[in-house]
Amino acid sequence: MTTSFLAASLQASRTLSCDSAVRVKEVGTMQIGELSRRCGVSARMLRYYERQGLLRPDRTPAGYRQYHRADVVAVRRIVRLNRAGLTLTMIKRLLPCAHPTGAGFSPCPEFTDGVRRQLAEIDQRIAALTDSRRLLRSYLAEAETVPRAATRP
Repeated sequence: MTTSFLAASLQASRTLSCDSAVRVKEVGTMQIGELSRRCGVSARMLRYYERQGLLRPDRTPAGYRQYHRADVVAVRRIVRLNRAGLTLTMIKRLLPCAHPTGAGFSPCPEFTDGVRRQLAEIDQRIAALTDSRRLLRSYLAEAETVPRAATRP
């Protein structure tokens, strides 16, 4: 009975006219909505990352983006580095230095120079903000020592 079923199935598959471009979804792949949910990043932002060259999803025959598990790691890394103050341009230079597992980076001289520049800019902003805070505290302390009657309406 099994042999006749297989023979009938083979014969039926020869006579059916089906689209050979139809593919079954690969195991471990996801569409943009699923990646968005997993990473907490909007689909719009994921498309922007793609336009910037940070992500390169596969496409289904119907044109849908198809992401892999490694893309989850990449998106989380992009978000984390962006929150740390790195621009997407710098992040794009960093990603080739990243280990696919998400556990660190390999030395990339062109990137380390950029990170040093970014750290210097952050240090300058911290210094400027520290000066601003000191000045504002000084104004506040002075304002609090002036009697209220002497202040203008």
